[in-house]
Amino acid sequence: PVPTVMIGAREHTVAGADQVASDEAVGVALIVGHLAELGHQRIGHVTGAGGSAKNRLAAYQGAIAGLGQSARVAGAGNATNEDGGYTGAVELLRRYPEVTAVFAATEFKAFASAEAIKGIRVAGGAADFGRNKLDALTERAKQVGAKGLVWMRVGDDGALESPVAKFLSETELAALAST
Repeated sequence: PVPTVMIGAREHTVAGADQVASDEAVGVALIVGHLAELGHQRIGHVTGAGGSAKNRLAAYQGAIAGLGQSARVAGAGNATNEDGGYTGAVELLRRYPEVTAVFAATEFKAFASAEAIKGIRVAGGAADFGRNKLDALTERAKQVGAKGLVWMRVGDDGALESPVAKFLSETELAALAST
């Protein structure tokens, strides 16, 4: 027999194979707790099919309930690859446009989610973001593959203020102001 070690939670195992898996509940609680400490009160989750994704979904639901927040989930049943992650992220943001942070079940879903996310609205959050913090966020966005980051402030009257507003059509400005 060939020694075999499987990594991660599996729905189907190989007889005689050892298995190494992380404590999903602890890891997800740390992630969700960190996002909550950053001020996020509407944390979404892109999940998928498979043992690890199912375990992380259950852990997310428990962590969110522990914070008194509502679960916002999409992608159940999707493959745990970039296509499934992209589809799940688009579904999540269409279903829950109020989401301010996204936790993805796998690294493939995280990368795909980042491509699907074009913007996240943070109601009332702009006052906490000075120039230094915006510059740091821009650099972080570039490190994870974004071409850049831009801020847009929506006034109480729905008017959009941003250095890129002049490049948007009236239709695009109206759509952004209404979301």
